[in-house]
Amino acid sequence: MLNAFAMRFVGRNYVVLYSDVLEAAYHEGMPAVEFIIGHELGHIKRNHVGLLKMILLFPGHLIPFLGSAYSRACEYTCDNIGYHLSPEGAVKGLLILAAGKKLYKKVDVDALLDNAGNEPLLAQWVAEIFSTHPHLIKRVRKLNQIHNEKLLLLALKNARNE
Repeated sequence: MLNAFAMRFVGRNYVVLYSDVLEAAYHEGMPAVEFIIGHELGHIKRNHVGLLKMILLFPGHLIPFLGSAYSRACEYTCDNIGYHLSPEGAVKGLLILAAGKKLYKKVDVDALLDNAGNEPLLAQWVAEIFSTHPHLIKRVRKLNQIHNEKLLLLALKNARNE
């Protein structure tokens, strides 16, 4: 079930959060929810929602896998936006969306990323090509990469200033 989504309805933009997301925020604090809201606002800001967008993208859905590839690219863009609005809540926010309000606490992110290479690449590719969202592992890796690049840039900036 969806935990959060962005939509355009009767000329207005909306972000819908299911109660599970808010309950997780109550128990964990706001950064994860800030990431989720930032991610959904990213869909609105980047014009990923709305009837006109659906009409314009309809031909892409007639070509196998093209529409879902575009959708996955949109998810990466919005993960990036959510990260920059709430970096400390990014990974936890993704885990809440993917695993739910209770199971996300049991996910060992390091083990998840370490074991990711054990799956046959063809199986991963086939599973993802039909999906509108990238695999959770790829999304977490991308957020870790963004975080590490940010830390490197800060270190370089600090080294220049000394």
